[in-house]
Amino acid sequence: MKSWGAFIFFGLLMGGSVLAETFNIEAAAKYLESRNGHALLVYHQGELIFEEYYNGHTARRGHRLASGTKSFSGVLAVIAEGEGIIDLDERVSDTITEWKDDKRLSRITIRQLITLSSGIDGGDNGSVPSGKEAVAMATSKGKPGTSFSYGPIPFQVWGELMKRKLSPQDESVEAYLKRKLLDPIGLTIEFWRKDDDGAIQFPSGAFVTAREWAKFGLFVLEGGMWNGEKIVSKNALQQCFDGTKANPNYGLTFWLNSSGRHVAPEDMVMAAGKGKQKLYIIPSQELLIVQLAEAQGYNEQAFLERFFSQPGTTFNDREGDRRNAIASDPDSNTNRAGIGARLREMDINGDEQLTKEEAKGWEPFDEVDADNDGIATGQEIRTYLQAQRRQ
Repeated sequence: MKSWGAFIFFGLLMGGSVLAETFNIEAAAKYLESRNGHALLVYHQGELIFEEYYNGHTARRGHRLASGTKSFSGVLAVIAEGEGIIDLDERVSDTITEWKDDKRLSRITIRQLITLSSGIDGGDNGSVPSGKEAVAMATSKGKPGTSFSYGPIPFQVWGELMKRKLSPQDESVEAYLKRKLLDPIGLTIEFWRKDDDGAIQFPSGAFVTAREWAKFGLFVLEGGMWNGEKIVSKNALQQCFDGTKANPNYGLTFWLNSSGRHVAPEDMVMAAGKGKQKLYIIPSQELLIVQLAEAQGYNEQAFLERFFSQPGTTFNDREGDRRNAIASDPDSNTNRAGIGARLREMDINGDEQLTKEEAKGWEPFDEVDADNDGIATGQEIRTYLQAQRRQ
């Protein structure tokens, strides 16, 4: 279903909007729709100037954010630091005392924990443990600050840490987040999955409408301000966008555009989740792009190329994307390398993931598709191939 958003866009185009004259929103929107996109909203200078919904999705329907949920943790952390509840550079083991006797775990700071540069194995993205379980199962695979590992375990440890920090004031982490961030910006969470102990899952689990998620993006875009009121200082918030030596492209729960691989402005940052949930925040353009999807055959580079092309530029959305890097297998074994080559051939559009239709006839598909969402991502396939090599 398309909303009245396109109407707004064309009205701005006729009026000579700088945004409309510069960006090709229609081309990006058509591409997203063709890839099972669900929503596209564009805000310029705080104003909603484009809004469309696709493939059965609607404005009032909550949508999973998947790992887009993680970015709430980064903002919560700088808010808590501003209130003196935590110091981002304090050791996690000062609060998670179970780690004190471990040579590596005892040295990890909160900042390293949630920039995923702590050396902790991130764990299986398809299986979120409780906070207590995450504390117990955390294993260090490298010196803190030197290696990056993406997964749910560090974020569940973070949730457990905040639970203990807030215990003296008899407030849950969920209540604190709501009081200090969500309520001040008027953001309503439709649903948030919880762990076995009843605590919200920080790695994933939040479901919101596109307009509600946009509130979070606008708050970040405004440097921590909302309706003229400061929720968190701009300098404190900036910590979310500082990369690490372990991964210069990931900050405090936000992805950065520092690699130069995108056509978007260098200052673009984003919250992102599986299925291609994207919150693109571009301060230099006073621009926010909200994208919800359960994408099939989607390539982020292709979307951004369309968005930042000149209006009127045409694209053939039926053509496959240029990349074809799925399941690259460094193993020199001829048989295993042959598996990688076969998978790359199946990946017709080069988006580093296989739908069940593309993988028809490949027997391991159901085993590889760990979260049973009908899509075998590049990461899921690489994990499967690595396990096969170890056998």
